[in-house]
Amino acid sequence: MSEAATGLIVLCLVSAALAFLANRRARLSAWGGVLVAVASALVFQILAALHLGYLDPFAPIAFVVSLVVTVPVTLVVGGLVGRLKGAAGPDDR
Repeated sequence: MSEAATGLIVLCLVSAALAFLANRRARLSAWGGVLVAVASALVFQILAALHLGYLDPFAPIAFVVSLVVTVPVTLVVGGLVGRLKGAAGPDDR
C-alpha cells in the first residue's frame, strides 16, 4: 500500500471517528458537521506533522484538500448516526 493511500485511509478514519463521537453527543446541523470536518482536518495535519517530525511547507494546501475529503465523510456519518438515533426508542438512548 502506498503512503498516499495510507494517509487517505487515516484521514477518513479520523474524520469518521470524530463525526461519530460528535453526533453521538449531540445532533449536529450541517454547519456542525462542517465544523467537525475542520476539526478532523486539523487533527490529521497535527498527526502528519508528528509523523514527519516537522510541519510540511505545503500544510495549508493539504489542509484545504483534506477538507474536500472530510466534509462529505462527516456529513454522511452524521446522517447515519442521526438515523440510528432516530430509529432507537426513547428507552434505548
